[in-house]
Amino acid sequence: MKGDLKMKKFLSILLAVMMLTTVFATVSFATDEFGANSCIKITSDAAFQLSFKSKGWNGTMEYSTGDGWTTIPNILTKPNAALVGGKYVVYLRGTGNTVVTGAAGSNNGIRLKGTGTFDISGNIMTLLDYATAATNKTVGNNAFTGLFAYLSTDTNNNNNNIVSAPTLPATTIGDSAYKEMFSKCSSLKSAPSLAFESVGSYACESMFNGCTALEGVPSFTFTSISVGCFKLMFNGCSNLICVSEDPGAGSATFVTPNVETKTNWSLSMFANTSTETTVVTPALNTTYYVNAAGSATHTECVEFEEDADDVANRLVEFTFDDSSVLVTQDTISEMISDYGTLEGIISFGIDLTDIPSSLNIISARLISDN
Repeated sequence: MKGDLKMKKFLSILLAVMMLTTVFATVSFATDEFGANSCIKITSDAAFQLSFKSKGWNGTMEYSTGDGWTTIPNILTKPNAALVGGKYVVYLRGTGNTVVTGAAGSNNGIRLKGTGTFDISGNIMTLLDYATAATNKTVGNNAFTGLFAYLSTDTNNNNNNIVSAPTLPATTIGDSAYKEMFSKCSSLKSAPSLAFESVGSYACESMFNGCTALEGVPSFTFTSISVGCFKLMFNGCSNLICVSEDPGAGSATFVTPNVETKTNWSLSMFANTSTETTVVTPALNTTYYVNAAGSATHTECVEFEEDADDVANRLVEFTFDDSSVLVTQDTISEMISDYGTLEGIISFGIDLTDIPSSLNIISARLISDN
């Protein structure tokens, strides 16, 4: 009972913070040129270089290392990450683009060359046009085809070390829009939530092909289908499970809509996944059960020592779908003592998977120990 009351108190604090965030959104975040809706952010513990194999965008692409923006006119521009706050960082954004890679896919994709792992955050729509990213929910044909795909034959491509992905908020995506987007990113642990109202042909074909570290099926809803739209989507994701009967704790539902079928819309969608998988090609108008531990929402959280005396001075950033807010830990420091170690990822002694999905918390991270 005490734990329930404390959780309610914690959630009421977050809701109050979100209300303030909404009221002051234009003041607090409109000028944040490195915020989640202004660019994507690529970080690593080790030095790295960003490049494109070929030029696929049809507007403007820019990069920054925290001090102004520089146009990437062609593939000869290969920015090196800068050391910022103990991490190597490159920011990337676009203007006036309808595609980033185009039909050539991974041959026009982003290449990350370095020995460390790569965390990618922010709104993917900022690569099309950062000025409209917060409200744009439409992705055209071939926009991000093969964008982060790993190519073992390319010595400048260490994308197999990508561990986290940017948000993908579009509800309408065109033909091949996300095809092979993270193909063979074998270190990718969590996938962004997906909620589609309109899906083009082959839109997500092989999107997570070979993502062997993916811990679970992301939050995933759709209300329409097209030819081959989810074909081989999770092929080779060896940790994923899709079954027709509820296995109990740790599972989530995967519901397919009652719509007119399209050729191969889900062909081998869960091929070569866990040995526990019993459904490889889902049917329409059916409820399935999947392991959902890998969704980006509620899983990337801060961990820190619980016995420090200066917890009130710790500054924590909560990231929501459309903004970030900073909270001093003194407002919720009592939560640490009220909640012990919980199974899963811990933040303030709280497993963020217990927080209602309506809050849309993407992450919480420690900003300062000072």
